[in-house]
Amino acid sequence: MSSWSHDTWEGPMTEDARIREDIERLRAEIESLEGADPATREKLRRLVEDLEGRLEHADQAPGHEDLADQLRDTMLQFETSHPTLTGILNDIMIKLVNMGI
Repeated sequence: MSSWSHDTWEGPMTEDARIREDIERLRAEIESLEGADPATREKLRRLVEDLEGRLEHADQAPGHEDLADQLRDTMLQFETSHPTLTGILNDIMIKLVNMGI
């Protein structure tokens, strides 16, 4: 018979926690990109910083269209060369939309 402790169960992840998890996956993917020049890596790192900033200030919604455009542009740029990166960006974009960000 298995035992379950209420203290060890954290409950369902919030959408914010899921996005933060995706951002960590995105960071790892950026670091593992093969053949990416320094300018591309820097662009991706700035995108991560923008995502984190938007999450920190989610209640201040202005500017979210710019972030969505940035995500779409980046997804198009890496769609064929880095499908994993594109998938993570797509997941993040969907979650941000669901949160109204």
